[in-house]
Amino acid sequence: MSCPACASSFAAGSRFCPACGQAVELSALTTERREPSPSPAPHAVRESGLLCRRTWLAVAIHGTLYVLVYAFSGGFSVASIVIWISLWYLVFFRFGWVSILVGTIMNATLNGFPLTTDLSAWHAYGTILVAAVALFLTVYGFKVPLAGRPAFGDLLGET
Repeated sequence: MSCPACASSFAAGSRFCPACGQAVELSALTTERREPSPSPAPHAVRESGLLCRRTWLAVAIHGTLYVLVYAFSGGFSVASIVIWISLWYLVFFRFGWVSILVGTIMNATLNGFPLTTDLSAWHAYGTILVAAVALFLTVYGFKVPLAGRPAFGDLLGET
């Protein structure tokens, strides 16, 4: 460590400079500078570095291809595709692949099973099971990848 007043070196953890006697605050201490760690971009985006070196360029290429494929296949408007891919990127970059996987599984589950609000129907137990699985996977898919970090802290500029 070095003193901010006289620039002499001293042991870490000292509260006063041994050369000049200046009180040293912990925030005033200079330490070795570390290189900033690379951004924790998801694996697929890092892999896109094979084609382009910038994340924004990979997102632009993927988004354009996604819109082109689904816009010309029929059944979807360009506006709905743009909204869908924007939400997909928001979830992907904030929560990661686990959330995308959980969303895909839940989409298939909810569209593949007969669901009802009539609890006297023969398939009501399936509805309750699907609802329980959906609740569990939703909590798992959004909580576990964050590892205790706030869900929207970075997006809102909070630390």
